[in-house]
Amino acid sequence: MASVNPEREGNMKTVSSRRPLLHRHEATYRYSFVLGLLMVTFFVAGALPNVQALPLIMSITLAATLLVVLAASGAHHVYFLLAWGAGALGVAGGVVQLFTTNLWADTTTAVLTGLLLIVGPVVIIRGVLRERQLNVQTVLAALSLYIMLGLLFALVFHVVQDLGNVAFFTDHRRGTASTFLYFSFATMTTVGYGDFTAAANLGRTLGVLEAILGQLYLVTVVALLVGNLGAIRMNPTTPKDQDVSEGE
Repeated sequence: MASVNPEREGNMKTVSSRRPLLHRHEATYRYSFVLGLLMVTFFVAGALPNVQALPLIMSITLAATLLVVLAASGAHHVYFLLAWGAGALGVAGGVVQLFTTNLWADTTTAVLTGLLLIVGPVVIIRGVLRERQLNVQTVLAALSLYIMLGLLFALVFHVVQDLGNVAFFTDHRRGTASTFLYFSFATMTTVGYGDFTAAANLGRTLGVLEAILGQLYLVTVVALLVGNLGAIRMNPTTPKDQDVSEGE
């Protein structure tokens, strides 16, 4: 019976202990769930009143959305660990917020939001590229990225106001999370109600940038995906048809 080198065995154990962090989960490609949860996140952040339970509700919603994004795209296990950890901290901060006022809940909610809007798009793009198929789920993934773009700019506007320590809008009005969501999507969709206007040059520049990116994304990425998907459905080609054409 062959003996095993103890040093080699120790190295094998070290490698096996690290492997789960780099293990890639099997992708579900259920981007319909991702888009649905993103809309729920948008509604919760924009429509619910600013009550003590809001950080807890937001933490649960953000964590669930992030986990579904990771599962749909087949992300590495380490991202799931980060999501579960941030989600647990967010829920804990939300529970504490029910009994006392603290900054922990706002901080953990901001971390969860950052993870969703920074890690999420990267993971989705990688998942779609690995799939290498154009179907309805691909279009839903593209629409999910569009919603994430609006949420990301809302977060950026909020950060600009906090770092500048001045009101973001004209008439010295400070924006809230709900206000920035409204302003971001009204800007990205070029609705332009005019009830909120950025006061400083940086805010105006970011607003114009969001409008340009949003429109370019719709008329290029989404339009191409929908157009090609329609062409594939109208002219389906089976492997048998491909063999016959190649034989001719």
